[in-house]
Amino acid sequence: MSRSGVVWRLCAASACAAVVTYNYVDIGPIAGLPNMYEPSWGPPGKVLSAWAEGAAALLALTGLIRALAQRRAASGRQDATASLAAAGHGTSG
Repeated sequence: MSRSGVVWRLCAASACAAVVTYNYVDIGPIAGLPNMYEPSWGPPGKVLSAWAEGAAALLALTGLIRALAQRRAASGRQDATASLAAAGHGTSG
């Protein structure tokens, strides 16, 4: 998995976490950002934003699981090929 893949997966998860956190927790201003606490799901677009960011985080998690499964499968194929070669299988003669 590339570093950019890890970055966009973390970005999707952090966006969802920020929307939900700022709905329930009054964190206050952080490093020049205004206080984004809004204890309501009423403002236009907030629910849609939370759903979209949650879906992005789930898709990112699915992609991570698939990438790890493919890496594990490729590693298993390489190990099997190496053990067959070491045992003398597949050589002519």
